[in-house]
Amino acid sequence: MRRKLGHLTIFILFLAILACGFVKVANEITPYVKEKSAVKVYYTSKPFDVTIDIGNYIIYINDKFFSNLKNFIKEL
Repeated sequence: MRRKLGHLTIFILFLAILACGFVKVANEITPYVKEKSAVKVYYTSKPFDVTIDIGNYIIYINDKFFSNLKNFIKEL
């Protein structure tokens, strides 16, 4: 049981580092290349806002996302 928890922790940490790296690199791409890309990532740290544009869908992760998630968990 303890070994599985350790493997899960390392896997989640790896995915978090990978996601942070992807967002950082994709945010720093020049505007010309970003407009031609299928996936566009916009990131600001203050105020925290991550916008991922995937063609027909746009995913927003900002301060409201975390407060809504906290309220949703409290309701469960």
